[in-house]
Amino acid sequence: MAVINEVLYMDHKGESQRAIEKSLGISRNSIRKYLKIARKHGYGDKVNVNDLIDIAAKVSEIIYKDKGRSSEIEGELKPLR
Repeated sequence: MAVINEVLYMDHKGESQRAIEKSLGISRNSIRKYLKIARKHGYGDKVNVNDLIDIAAKVSEIIYKDKGRSSEIEGELKPLR
């Protein structure tokens, strides 16, 4: 969940997906998937920074439920190579 929280925090600060990718070492596809799910659960420009942890927890729960499978995301999350 820490990575998801960091993705949301960096995006909220205005960091580009490329900068997040380089900083955290995860693919932009994974970043896009995290942000897509987060938006469905209240993440946006006007969200309070303190709410990011709760939203990250929801995203993490969705991604990792049922042994890493979720109907809300398509494909596999792949590490950056």
